[in-house]
Amino acid sequence: MATRARKGPRKSKRQRGIHWLDGVDLNRLGTGVHADGANLFLRVTRGPDNTVFRSWTFRFSSPTHRVMGPRGLLIGKRRDAGIGALIGKISLQAARIAAQRMHEQILLGIDPIDAKAEARRADVQETQAEKQKSLQTATTLLKAARAYHKEHIEPHVPGKESKQWIKEIETHAKQFLPRPLGEITAEEWRRMLTELYGKVRAVAARVRYRVGLIYAQNVVAGTCASNPITDIAPLMKKVAKRAKAKTVSHASMSHAELPAFIGALRASDSVATRPLELVIQTCARVGEVICAKWNEVDLDARTWTVPSTRTKQREEHIVYLSDRVVAILKEQQRNQPIGSTYVFPSARRPKNHVSPKGILNLIDRLGHGGRVTTHGFRSSFSTWAYSTAQRERPELARQDVIEAVLAHSEQNAVKRAYSRSKFDDDRRELLAMWSAYIEPKQATVTQMPKKTARK
Repeated sequence: MATRARKGPRKSKRQRGIHWLDGVDLNRLGTGVHADGANLFLRVTRGPDNTVFRSWTFRFSSPTHRVMGPRGLLIGKRRDAGIGALIGKISLQAARIAAQRMHEQILLGIDPIDAKAEARRADVQETQAEKQKSLQTATTLLKAARAYHKEHIEPHVPGKESKQWIKEIETHAKQFLPRPLGEITAEEWRRMLTELYGKVRAVAARVRYRVGLIYAQNVVAGTCASNPITDIAPLMKKVAKRAKAKTVSHASMSHAELPAFIGALRASDSVATRPLELVIQTCARVGEVICAKWNEVDLDARTWTVPSTRTKQREEHIVYLSDRVVAILKEQQRNQPIGSTYVFPSARRPKNHVSPKGILNLIDRLGHGGRVTTHGFRSSFSTWAYSTAQRERPELARQDVIEAVLAHSEQNAVKRAYSRSKFDDDRRELLAMWSAYIEPKQATVTQMPKKTARK
């Protein structure tokens, strides 16, 4: 087969409209746009401070962005894609290679500017994903639990309860502490919690709830992908129903023994005498009593308002003060160390409150160690109220009133609101009745008839 003969000499690249900048000193070109051919341009501009900028630009008609042409036809929109600066970065040869790649993208129907933006977004997403993965790997259960505890628990929960909050997690989820949150599977949590429910249901419920809160915060923060505690919630409901509640009965004293115990208590010179009697008189929890502050007490109104941060139900509780309790507080006020805000300050460190251990030691010294707890005095009141008081004053010692005195939570929201507003006078009277009952009884002396002298 015969080949067609060329007509005339072979044209150079410059003659074919490309590589026009060969042999040109690019650093000496003046301001303006200088074409190299094949849609590649060197743009030279001058800044406000007379600084000269030289950068490469690829001009093209977009295969995806359309505009209306002069004859009413859709044509590719003209766009300029930046390649980079000339000085110290993109040489003429490198700019030509970049322009050639953009030509190939256009032939494939790809807009070079859109492709570059998409690649940049992908790089950012990949970088963020790597950072997120690194962060998730670094966030262990122990680190996340302590961070949540420091931010949300320590500022709002009293010392002993705050320590118990984190201690129960560290004790019962010990095997998971060094592991990243995202690596602990829902199945592992299910097995651990199921075993714990079989031992102590109340503790298992608390651990499950607290771990769920930790996961929820870390999901929002992005340090964990999902919350496995939420995933196993339906299964845990069945486990919780099957588990038997192990109730712990606090050692208590018979209410009939209390008057004699109060008498022995008042004879003691211990600093724990008054707080212990206040525990018995008010039926409050020992933590509420030892942490009581003077700004919570109104002796004129005869009330003590326990803030929600110190009550078990996290609701403010008003305690009505009997005559004996007012007398205790006034006596305590007279002996108050300077600078102390606590009603019952420590003897050694007046800026701190009295220790609960001192109260237990006092019970030991009075001969009741091991068989009576401070919490057990609430049981003594409850037994007296449901038996003796309810028999003597059934219209006063009603269940709602008794439970309101003990600050037990009412599950029914309507009844709870009614109890708060209706039973104030009843609670005050019932506590006064209780105070009178446990008052030490004076021994009565029987007068014997005088013997007559023998005649």
